[in-house]
Amino acid sequence: FERCVAGFLHRDALRRLMAVRQLGTLMEKGELSAVERSHGSDYLQLLAQKEGSPLVYQAIQDSLALLTPPQPQRKQLGERTTISARRINVSIAAKVRQEAIADVG
Repeated sequence: FERCVAGFLHRDALRRLMAVRQLGTLMEKGELSAVERSHGSDYLQLLAQKEGSPLVYQAIQDSLALLTPPQPQRKQLGERTTISARRINVSIAAKVRQEAIADVG
């Protein structure tokens, strides 16, 4: 962990990229303690603010994503009602069309 973090400070973008990816690998393997994960997240966030290389920046974002997995999206309060209302509107429209066809025929 310490060696990866030390690599964040290197002038060479390749060395920084390697350090960020090595840290990501440690995270994926579950080889970091809770404290190391927390500190690693802090270091990566600070590094992202100053990083000039797009490739290193993307690797930082990828590693940060490993530290904070996406939360499942919760349905909004009115979301289900909206879907139900759409279904009702479609059903009413279909019924009106059927009645119009029956009136013509």
